[in-house]
Amino acid sequence: RQANLLQLISVMLLAHTLILFAGWFRLSFMLNTTAAFYAGVQPFLLGALYKSIAAAVIVYALRKHIWKSAVAN
Repeated sequence: RQANLLQLISVMLLAHTLILFAGWFRLSFMLNTTAAFYAGVQPFLLGALYKSIAAAVIVYALRKHIWKSAVAN
């Protein structure tokens, strides 16, 4: 079963969330949690959103081609 576009975007956003959380968690040992969020998460939120959408659209557009190539080999 292939994922629809919304599912792909959700998975990409979840991955970015985990990465940003790890950065925030590490920074929170050196800064307070609020400062760590503003320094290590907030500047990257918009970029993460755009990258998640772009990656999901690309995977969604190429999924049939990728599947055919994988099955042929």
